[in-house]
Amino acid sequence: MFIDESQIDKNWALSGKVIYDKSYNIFMIFTGSSALHLENNADLSRRMRKKSLMPLNYTGHLKLKYDINVSNFSNDLKDLIFTGNIENAVTSEFKAENILTNCLDYSSTDWNEYFKFGGFPLLSNKKSYREISDNLVEITDEVVTKDMPQIKEISSKNQSNAKRILRYLALQQPGELTQANLAKYLKTSAANVNKILDLLEKTYLLFHCEPYGGSAKRVKRSWKYYFATPSIRHALSNKVGNPLFGTDSYEGLLLENMVASILFNLSNKQFTDFKIYYDGNKKRNVDFLIQKDSENIIPIEVGRGNKCKLQIKHAINEYGCEYGIVVANNYSHIKKEDDVIYISPKTFSFL
Repeated sequence: MFIDESQIDKNWALSGKVIYDKSYNIFMIFTGSSALHLENNADLSRRMRKKSLMPLNYTGHLKLKYDINVSNFSNDLKDLIFTGNIENAVTSEFKAENILTNCLDYSSTDWNEYFKFGGFPLLSNKKSYREISDNLVEITDEVVTKDMPQIKEISSKNQSNAKRILRYLALQQPGELTQANLAKYLKTSAANVNKILDLLEKTYLLFHCEPYGGSAKRVKRSWKYYFATPSIRHALSNKVGNPLFGTDSYEGLLLENMVASILFNLSNKQFTDFKIYYDGNKKRNVDFLIQKDSENIIPIEVGRGNKCKLQIKHAINEYGCEYGIVVANNYSHIKKEDDVIYISPKTFSFL
């Protein structure tokens, strides 16, 4: 049985439980646009296996839009990230470039379109950029006004606060979000801000990174928040008028969000288990630190120029890392210099 838009029936979980208890021979799939409604249900918590559909990486985008299959490239990139071995990824990168070059339908502007408007199937049916942005803004508004009210504690005022938080984050540099400052901005309590942020994460519009360190440090320091895809941030920035719009600094903000979201999505895939942190050091800190189980830390810096190399070298020495990774616009192909691996943003988006 395949039941779509199951959240329309408030008793969908109870119906599924009754059917499940009556017969083990019926396999049921419940899908819905309301992540909150499907997440917060105790009736099926012991009986169901949950699968979240994360935004598309560039590999998925190419498969959906052009029927191009480069899934091996994704696997080789994952191996590069966690082992530091670049040979297979270099070979796959070369093959992927040849495939795209020989695809008559593939546009040279496709990756930039994916970067700013992709992550969802909207881009596979080519629309105007304005229409795609409007669709993304409409989706975020519907999540707040239709999905979040299904949670009893969410008032109309907090729906408005949720929209203001999303727009606030779209205009800010990625950084530690102080709940007290945000509460002052919204003229509400810090506890209420935390509740709204928690719900926005459960809708998968946002996710957070905690600082690297012991439990005491993670409790004391604020979290960093990112959008599910850079396209959501870009759409909201376009809507409210980001003063950095069109500048190198703005492109850097989107790039950092892209790397964060790809790492977050990868960490939620089956058979992939690692943690994503931000570097809480005051000076020469890198953007991300990832760690698989109790293995060595892998520092990742996002940006451009010599500054990246100085920061990644500092992190390698600071945390005793075997290697570090730089995702930067001024590198077109994968290469490794000593203990630093350089990857272009386009290549990283295949991960």
